[in-house]
Amino acid sequence: MTRSLLSSRALAAVAFAASSVVGACSSDGVGSSDSPVAAVTISPDTLRLVTGGEARLGVSITDSAGNAVRGRTVFWSVADTTIATIDQDGLVHGVRPGGVRVSANVSGKSDLSDVLVRSAGVASVTVDPPSASVLVGGTAQLGATVRDAEGGVITDRPPLWSSGNSGVATVDQSGLVRGVSPGTTTIVAARDGHTGSATITVTRIPVASVVITPAETEVRLGRTVKLVARAYDDQGKEIVGRTITWSSSNTTRATVDQNGVVTGRVLGVVTISATAEGKTGTAKVTVKS
Repeated sequence: MTRSLLSSRALAAVAFAASSVVGACSSDGVGSSDSPVAAVTISPDTLRLVTGGEARLGVSITDSAGNAVRGRTVFWSVADTTIATIDQDGLVHGVRPGGVRVSANVSGKSDLSDVLVRSAGVASVTVDPPSASVLVGGTAQLGATVRDAEGGVITDRPPLWSSGNSGVATVDQSGLVRGVSPGTTTIVAARDGHTGSATITVTRIPVASVVITPAETEVRLGRTVKLVARAYDDQGKEIVGRTITWSSSNTTRATVDQNGVVTGRVLGVVTISATAEGKTGTAKVTVKS
């Protein structure tokens, strides 16, 4: 009987101690993970970022008594991910200039924060490649990278392109260079007072072959025959405006002037050549009586 009475008293003491601990937890402003969520608050109310920058949002979860609620999952979302993105730890990344709202939701309770993204200041512009060779009529694509003072790439502020000599090469606003005439010029990409450049060398399309027409002909003694030489590129397209030099394999038998006019001198066969930029075409000419 005495042992039962002592056990009852001991149990009552333990229960009193446990209720005292719970009361202490409630009174110091810290709720439990079982408390219903009454409010969710994001901080700060407005977050300002530059493009490419990152910052973390904080969140406070409280019950109806204003005590913190622990152990709840926060679901983050952003209204327009082309302006900013957010991960489930509240880390916001600025994508492009603009304003967007971010939401934090916990057990049906939510709060909003405004995220304002602005362009970072331009610190440098670089052009790649720094030099290129282009054929007359050909093209080359240049790229430009705009960076801020910390080396971050600024994607929303494209540079303005220009050519130092549009008679040699032109450039459009995508950085596409087109060769106009042989020579060298500088292509510049500029943004907010900062510039990058590339040196462009324009060369003529090389001669790949020379063809004489007719390829075989006859000429009488003391008479003339006209030959025509044409230069071609490696695609078989005729190239005009190139200097062609004529020659005869035997000037005693037949001569040729620099207009391709052959004069028969002595009976026999002679080879007439036309050369342009190291490429040669030939024709067979028979001198007859």
